[in-house]
Amino acid sequence: MRWQFGNPNQRKGSQMKHLLLASTVLTMAAAPALAGSVVAPTPDPTPVAPIQVQAPVYDWTGPYAGVYGGGLWGEQTATPPGATDTFDFATSYGGFAGYNVQSGSMVYGGEIAAGFYNGAPTGSPTDEFDYIGDAKLRLGYAMDNVLLYGFGGASTAHYSDPGAPDDWQLWGANFGAGVEFGVSENVVIGGEYIGRYLTGEDSGGTSYDNWLHGAQARISIRF
Repeated sequence: MRWQFGNPNQRKGSQMKHLLLASTVLTMAAAPALAGSVVAPTPDPTPVAPIQVQAPVYDWTGPYAGVYGGGLWGEQTATPPGATDTFDFATSYGGFAGYNVQSGSMVYGGEIAAGFYNGAPTGSPTDEFDYIGDAKLRLGYAMDNVLLYGFGGASTAHYSDPGAPDDWQLWGANFGAGVEFGVSENVVIGGEYIGRYLTGEDSGGTSYDNWLHGAQARISIRF
């Protein structure tokens, strides 16, 4: 004789509850492991623009001094009698010093120079310039280490006529243009045209008007 206790349907329901509970526990235990095995996507790196390194710009501001050498030629008119003579093409050389100030691309400056000319009028081969002096105001345009400039100013010279004998001072103006190249921070080379108008009188009252033209190479040191 069997003894049955309780309702069979109740026993089946209890078993189902136990299975659901065990299943839930297993799922919760496996979730962290599954989460750890998931590889997170790697974001694409943001492109970085290359750093632009700006090249240093040449600065023309500051003092300088140097030497020049080249050729000089021209003509001379004596009044009276109003005769015109020409100067031989001959060497000219000297030294100079100045100061520049740069503002943007514009360069402002002043310069003084002193030099010698070895030529003489063709009709008076013993005449000579004992020295020539110049004071210039310069205005230039800089393109990095290249400087284009023009200038104008005052000039003077001492003129001698050993055959008289006589000597006198000449006064006048100068003008011209040139180009310079900064080959390094401290060294500058260049070329220049200079025109001079100089006038004066000898002891006898004869007036001498002189037009002189020069082409010269220059080299200077910046400080």
